[in-house]
Amino acid sequence: MMPNGRISPGWMEGNRGISEAAHTRKDPDCADKLFFPCDPSSPMDLPSLIQPVSILIEGLVCILGVVIAVRKKKVYGWFIAFTFGVYVVYDFLVLVKAMIAPEFLALIFLAASISVLYAVWQIYRWG
Repeated sequence: MMPNGRISPGWMEGNRGISEAAHTRKDPDCADKLFFPCDPSSPMDLPSLIQPVSILIEGLVCILGVVIAVRKKKVYGWFIAFTFGVYVVYDFLVLVKAMIAPEFLALIFLAASISVLYAVWQIYRWG
C-alpha cells in the first residue's frame, strides 16, 4: 500500500502490492480443490469422505453380481461383478494416489465399460 492509503499498482507487475497481508501457502495436495477449501488442519473434506463410501458400495455391487451369477445362474452377474470389481480397484488406486500409468487405468476402465454394456444387453435381451 502506498503512504496515501491507495493500493500500489505494483500488483499488476507481479509485485506483492495487494496480497502483502494475505499469507498463502502453496500446497500441492490442495491444487485440485476448486469447490472445497483446502485446510491442512481439517482431517478430511467432503470428497475425501465420499470416496471410501463409494468404494464400499461398489464392492457390495460386485458381491451382488457374484451372487446373481452363482445363485440365479445368470452369466451377466459375472460381468457386473467384473465391472464393479474394476471400479473398486480403480477408485482405490486413485484414493491412495498410486503411481499407475494413465494408459493402464484407461484400459481397465474401458474393459469395465464393455463388460457392463454386455451385462445390460443380456438383461435387456433375456430379462
